[in-house]
Amino acid sequence: MISSFRRILPYIFFTFLLGVGFMVPSCEFTGGPQISPCNCERYAYFDINGLQVDAYEDFSEGTVVNALDTLTLGQFGGIYVDYQVEYHASNKKASKSYWSFSLMNTAYACTCIPGPLGSKREELVNFQVLTLNDFDEDHKANEDINDLLQYQGNFLELDSSTLEDFLNNSDGKIESEDMLLALTKAPELNPELKLKVIMELSTGEIYEAETAPFFLVP
Repeated sequence: MISSFRRILPYIFFTFLLGVGFMVPSCEFTGGPQISPCNCERYAYFDINGLQVDAYEDFSEGTVVNALDTLTLGQFGGIYVDYQVEYHASNKKASKSYWSFSLMNTAYACTCIPGPLGSKREELVNFQVLTLNDFDEDHKANEDINDLLQYQGNFLELDSSTLEDFLNNSDGKIESEDMLLALTKAPELNPELKLKVIMELSTGEIYEAETAPFFLVP
């Protein structure tokens, strides 16, 4: 009897350790004020693989401008440029100073939640907003109107600067997956407004998207 118990004792011991491993996983950090041993800083990035552009009457209310709608410049909320992205999260091992009685460290160590931390490998080489109809004497069809656009920030953080200043100050870095742009004036030559965004990345990718045509008056 004792001999049989000695033979199965190692199995009981390892089963116990395995159970402790399941009950006390190394760490799983999902944000919040607690101290994480996972070193989750800058743990998720995105790659851009598309572009969508919509005109909004009121962005906070989600009111999209429909094709052939007519509205004044005061009613026009601006255009929303949304990068279609794919997130890439990375898990990191727990710091050496963090002790955990677990055999499952490799499997459970530091599951960090994804977050919008910018593009890891892509930089912005060129960004243009074109008017597809004659806008005014200085901005004819198929010419860019970047100088007429105000950068209003992104979905998470509001800002206010000219689009040109924003592009110059960002130095090509893509830290957000979207942007809000407001027009500073209404068209003068043709009230029908249709805008096209062209974005070129350092990876050679070029994405284009257009708004639905609508009418914008002073």
